[in-house]
Amino acid sequence: MFSKIGILGVGLIGGSVGLAVKSLYPDCIVVGIGQRPERLAVARQLGAVDEYTTSIQAGVAGCELVIVGTPVNLVVERVLQVIGASDGAILVTDVGSTKQAICAALDKEMPFANGCSFLGGHPIAGSEKSGVEAATVSLFEQRLVVLTPTSKTPPNATATLQRFWESLGARVACMKPEEHDAVFARTSHLPHAISATLAAMTDYERLRTFLGTGFESVARLAGGDPNIWRDIFMTNRDALCKAITDYEGMLKQLHDALSDNDADAVFRFLEQARNASR
Repeated sequence: MFSKIGILGVGLIGGSVGLAVKSLYPDCIVVGIGQRPERLAVARQLGAVDEYTTSIQAGVAGCELVIVGTPVNLVVERVLQVIGASDGAILVTDVGSTKQAICAALDKEMPFANGCSFLGGHPIAGSEKSGVEAATVSLFEQRLVVLTPTSKTPPNATATLQRFWESLGARVACMKPEEHDAVFARTSHLPHAISATLAAMTDYERLRTFLGTGFESVARLAGGDPNIWRDIFMTNRDALCKAITDYEGMLKQLHDALSDNDADAVFRFLEQARNASR
């Protein structure tokens, strides 16, 4: 599909893209771009990239697609650097967990004079693990990838990226950036906030012996990189605050039922939750 792809930020997602591309398209050259040569060397050793560089200009030369896999607060800056360094009409996308702030900032710069285009993307395929060592060739199989085109996105860019992600085994859906952030505030960012809260309030030294699989399954998300999740929370703070407020309201219903010694209300709360989760 592409003869040369650049991956700026070769972590879990970027590394998995590289592995999948090399598995499906062995003739495609995959270039890793980053700031730490020792980490890029690991990516090459694992087969996620063919070559690597710390220079954006050198890395994007000849690329037809560049995937920006940096923390969300750096995406806009890196996309503009990629486009500024381009020697051709590169299609640029990202894999960030928030989209509205990114797409709004880049919309102001479009259309780009050199024919480059940007289309926001979000593979729903992450985990609490990070780094290229956690990358897998099959990470995107049967996973959802959300694309967030705007009125300034060229239609061919959307079609091209959809074919690309589908070729890696993913399902693709398109959403408006603001709709994306409202949805994932509840389905991704709130769950992480709840997990982090549970982990933060637990006295692990005293209770470690008594922590079962139920606790572990809820607290697992708290193991995510705090730097990455801080930026996700901050770039989607309005939608996340609304989700937290709604969660507090639901939790208060349970609290009040327990305080009132109302077993029927507790049952109704649990039954509603069970039915909703089916």
